[in-house]
Amino acid sequence: VLLLVLFSVVPAAYGADSPALLDEVRSLGREQYIYPVDERILQLDTAEGIIDALGDPHSEFLSGEELEDLMDSTNGAYAGVGMELTLQPDGDAVYYPTVVSTFAGSPARKAGIVPGDRIIAVDGKSTRGNDIGTTVSLIKGTPGSQVSLTIARGTASSPFSVKLSRELIHVDVVTYK
Repeated sequence: VLLLVLFSVVPAAYGADSPALLDEVRSLGREQYIYPVDERILQLDTAEGIIDALGDPHSEFLSGEELEDLMDSTNGAYAGVGMELTLQPDGDAVYYPTVVSTFAGSPARKAGIVPGDRIIAVDGKSTRGNDIGTTVSLIKGTPGSQVSLTIARGTASSPFSVKLSRELIHVDVVTYK
């Protein structure tokens, strides 16, 4: 996660894939990544390529727009359906966005979406192999507009669709009981 945040901040300071950005990404990979990184990976010619080659579903290169979306979703409020997603592999090692939790009172919770549900399509567009940012951008939208999610649930015999109305979601960064 540290790598994700550090790599996502860097592009704003440098041009996309500039020598300075690549030097920074390589340095972070050598010095701060949780595991040793093969030097051949660090010699790839794009920041996104280096991070993708790590094969880590928790590390992702974010564009400025994707970083802004992430910050919106963790710093107060955004228009969406109110759920936290992660990437989980299916049986053939292809990653799907998977629900970690839904927020109290959110459209997702009211619709019965539960942790473990895999979002396999948004408005008919497959999410197979998508990164989180791409899927989140498909789900977010204008408050009051609708989005259709196709969900695969372990206990259901086949995927099902849920139509949700986007709302302004207020994010509690820290939950308490």
